[in-house]
Amino acid sequence: MLDASACGIPIIANDTMSTTERIEGNGLTYHLNDVGDLNRALLQLGSVETRRTLGLSGARKIVHNFRWETVARRRLSDYERALGIAATLCSQSERKNLFGSAD
Repeated sequence: MLDASACGIPIIANDTMSTTERIEGNGLTYHLNDVGDLNRALLQLGSVETRRTLGLSGARKIVHNFRWETVARRRLSDYERALGIAATLCSQSERKNLFGSAD
């Protein structure tokens, strides 16, 4: 999905997908196991303007939310928050055992 979005290709996914941020604004959903509803979603992509709008939205979303630098910064922030919480919950000796330093 992310590769297709990065290339400006609109995506279709079933409505039970848990990572909805991957499709919001750049794709369509259909009801799982409902061939008629899947057909409806596919027919919506018959419009060049719909494909263009969804495709551009997906490409922009990837640049802003899913490029490696953004993902890495988010991950570092998560680690920093976790270490900060651990530092406030642990005693100095526990921190030394966990992190190799009392600092």
